[in-house]
Amino acid sequence: DQFCGKMKNDLLVTYYALFDQVRWLHMDSKGGVERDETLRRTSLQAGALDIMRNPLTLTQNRRGDLFISEFFGMQVRVLRPKGAGCKRQTASRATIHRHVDIAGASLGHHIYVFGGKNSDLDASQTSDVHSFDIVQDKWTTLDAKMP
Repeated sequence: DQFCGKMKNDLLVTYYALFDQVRWLHMDSKGGVERDETLRRTSLQAGALDIMRNPLTLTQNRRGDLFISEFFGMQVRVLRPKGAGCKRQTASRATIHRHVDIAGASLGHHIYVFGGKNSDLDASQTSDVHSFDIVQDKWTTLDAKMP
């Protein structure tokens, strides 16, 4: 069971610009929020080794691994569940070319990263499209360009 059943029927929400973290909303049986807390390892106060930089989209694979794309952080952060009875590894990270100001979307078991700039100092835009397969844990540069 993913996250040892602790997140069943709950909701994860990214806080993009102000607090840069993922919030875990514990839902009651009527769909109301029973409790709201920061997901472990998504902020310095919640045990992260470094800060998240504008988390955008998130998705989960069948094993329960969470994949969180960071708009300004130029990476996809991978959180792997660990707990009593889960026997899972700790958090790891998957990255691709360093881009800032990217757009992101998730569909099925892929996270797509569109465009952006090569660095904070480089004003030129890139039209690259990358895909991260959360099952294979692998990046691919797609043979497609943004207009």
